[in-house]
Amino acid sequence: MKKIILLLILLVFPLGFAQNVFKSQKQIYLAEYYAHQKEDQKALDHYLEAFKINSKTPNSDEYLEAAAIAFNLKMIKQPKNYLPKALPNN
Repeated sequence: MKKIILLLILLVFPLGFAQNVFKSQKQIYLAEYYAHQKEDQKALDHYLEAFKINSKTPNSDEYLEAAAIAFNLKMIKQPKNYLPKALPNN
């Protein structure tokens, strides 16, 4: 019985993580769409939501894009948070 419970836990746990990755990626796709449509505020909102859902999923390009959009919206303090995350760790 203990083996069955352990097996169920091991099967269910990765599914929860995968759903967060999917939700985060969906927000990034929406942000890219709105950025292409020149709706910067909506794009930035979706990038921020993606970062909040799962900060490990976005790659450096998404952080750079979010920083660029924040600069376009004249937000001075927000890009400072994204630029260090855009740089690869050496």
